[in-house]
Amino acid sequence: MLNFLKMALGPRPTLDRRSSSSSALSNGSGLDIRVGKPPHARPLNISRSALKACPVLRARLGQGSTIMNADPVVFEIILDYLDSSGFLEMVRPNSQNPLEYLIGGSDMMLKLAKAWHIADMLDLMHLQNKLVDTYRILYLKLLNSRIRMPLDREPFTYLRNHMGTHTKLEKFLIDIYAGLARYDGNFSVEELDDLPNDIAQSLKQRRAQLVVQGNFDDRIAIGDACFKVSKSDETRRTSLHVTPPPPLRSTSNGSLRPQSGYTVSTVCSMHSPPLSPPTTPISSTSMGYIGGHRVRLSLSGITSISGQPDVLVSPSALPAVWSTFGTAMRPARTRSTSTTTLLQSRAPFMDRAALASARQLDTDADGDSSDDETSQRSGRKYQSALDIQEQ
Repeated sequence: MLNFLKMALGPRPTLDRRSSSSSALSNGSGLDIRVGKPPHARPLNISRSALKACPVLRARLGQGSTIMNADPVVFEIILDYLDSSGFLEMVRPNSQNPLEYLIGGSDMMLKLAKAWHIADMLDLMHLQNKLVDTYRILYLKLLNSRIRMPLDREPFTYLRNHMGTHTKLEKFLIDIYAGLARYDGNFSVEELDDLPNDIAQSLKQRRAQLVVQGNFDDRIAIGDACFKVSKSDETRRTSLHVTPPPPLRSTSNGSLRPQSGYTVSTVCSMHSPPLSPPTTPISSTSMGYIGGHRVRLSLSGITSISGQPDVLVSPSALPAVWSTFGTAMRPARTRSTSTTTLLQSRAPFMDRAALASARQLDTDADGDSSDDETSQRSGRKYQSALDIQEQ
């Protein structure tokens, strides 16, 4: 008797079907999944025999999938039952029923409700009926010992939240609690307050019937089939909530691909500091030629290497130069003294056509360079034009 009470009301040993990468992946059998809502999900391995016994598992699950709406402890026990069913059950008919691991502890009726729900999602009606048979044996032992089971509202709440009202398991639970309470007084008000009103009324009425009629009306004791499910019941209301495994992310540099259209140079330019005005005077040596046309500027107190009073500046640098020198900057310079003097001394001997040609030569030479060598070359070109005119 003491051993039975320890078995019925004490904690049961737990199983360990946690997935092992060394065993599951080496032989290539079964599926490694996770059961439960994160972060409390547990890794489990589904063997090939369990997959063969349940078509729903084969159709819905893949390697690394997660079942969100199932209790991992109860699901593990059901997997053991699927492993032992079939050929193994015929070979060893007296072997221990894995569903007996649900029995034990104060939450064994809640585990019955969870197991019934999982069997419904897996479309395993024979498992639902096996659960009824397993708990019927427990009921008969407690009834013979006249042990009353404490009333618990959690299994009723779980069934209604996941499977609806007035299920066959709900009626089975009512008969269990009412049948075991027939020898120990009526239910207290405190016990019934937490339950839905219709369930509380059913418990009181069912207990009153069993007190009067005894075992003749005890449907669990006589093995009534009213608690068994069949295909004609159409009681399946739920399905597995399965999430696929997260995508694999490679950590090698070679597999990294750009996620946007930006290149490294673009990103560097986006984060480079803005152009600030120069702190030193700008001259022709500090500004390299990048491309395109340059603008000739005359800056106060600034001369080029050749001594000219102006420098060449690229258009992109004009804002920085303007912010530094301000009004002291002039966009153009006065023509060189040597060229101006040459034009004035030679002008009386030239006609208008020769003078225009000379001025054009001077303008071209003036735009190409700003040093003394360019001015002398322009003077020689101008002298050649005058010699032609005199001839």
